[in-house]
Amino acid sequence: MASRLKAHLLVGSVLATACAPDASAPGYDDPFLIGAPASSASSTTPAATADPGPTATQDTGVPPTSMNPTSAPSSAAAGAPTRTPPVSTGTPSSAKCDLSGRWLATQRSVEEGVGVQEALRNWMYFEFTQNGDDVTTTRGLDCGFDVVPLSAIAGAADLHKAWPKIVENDSMAGRKATIKASASGCTVSFPAYVTIYGATVAYYRDPSHAMPGVNDAASGTTPGWEDWDADGNPGVTYNLSGIASGQVFYASRQTNTWSGSITDTSSSFRLALVPKHENDELGYNGSPLLTTQANLAADSSLHFVELARLDATQATGDDATTCTAVRTLATTLTPKADEKPLQ
Repeated sequence: MASRLKAHLLVGSVLATACAPDASAPGYDDPFLIGAPASSASSTTPAATADPGPTATQDTGVPPTSMNPTSAPSSAAAGAPTRTPPVSTGTPSSAKCDLSGRWLATQRSVEEGVGVQEALRNWMYFEFTQNGDDVTTTRGLDCGFDVVPLSAIAGAADLHKAWPKIVENDSMAGRKATIKASASGCTVSFPAYVTIYGATVAYYRDPSHAMPGVNDAASGTTPGWEDWDADGNPGVTYNLSGIASGQVFYASRQTNTWSGSITDTSSSFRLALVPKHENDELGYNGSPLLTTQANLAADSSLHFVELARLDATQATGDDATTCTAVRTLATTLTPKADEKPLQ
């Protein structure tokens, strides 16, 4: 296994990223993705095109359930009972700007390099309560992500083996937002939020800590990279297929800010996304082309998140069951963010 630190992978331009899954996983479309989070050192952060609302501040607080990512059990593992929809305990300032309730979100960021583009699709589930203009996540699940090709010569990246660990480790309970009534509808702002993949969550959510290198395996109370796929490789494995195939291993930190102006919160809406991707390459199997660099697309309109309100029958159950439903429902409830290729 060759190793190259602090590089990102462009599984697209000259190579194609992502491999078909070994077996069809629940909620996984077809094996047609490419993988390459942007560079930790050089990826640029595009400005949001929608109304950014209040100045965002980074949320680095770690929910209690994710303080120990190596041992915190998922709801499924703990045999948690089926959950019922939450009831908001606060009173929104405006009926048309009421985020309380259950939501599905699909976040989409686009990376490009050597004339090709790829999109990272991240599926999420939220239960919000609201008091006045202030919104709090009482239950938040990161249901995993993949990377899909947007160019004919791009490839695909399959990460479904890491999804259970992502659900277990990356709880978003406590995530904050604000929504304010405006002349045209509502102004929404989700401050910058940090998510870690393939490494000790509580430690690396602090942006002052550099992401781990190949020699920095977590051990006991010492933070470092962790094998989230249980495949014997460090970090999260991007299984790549297309013009080039193989595997690349990453520990990643993603910081995402959502904001914009919407008409109301009755069904679904889209917000601008300002992404920042930091990825340390921990090694690869296959051609060195698999590690070609990619950067976030300069066109900020390509980065966005779609949120869709769920009814009482959709995406219920323990964490694993909820996320399986979210990945399936995203196709119809957030079609623009979930589509491939982007049109």
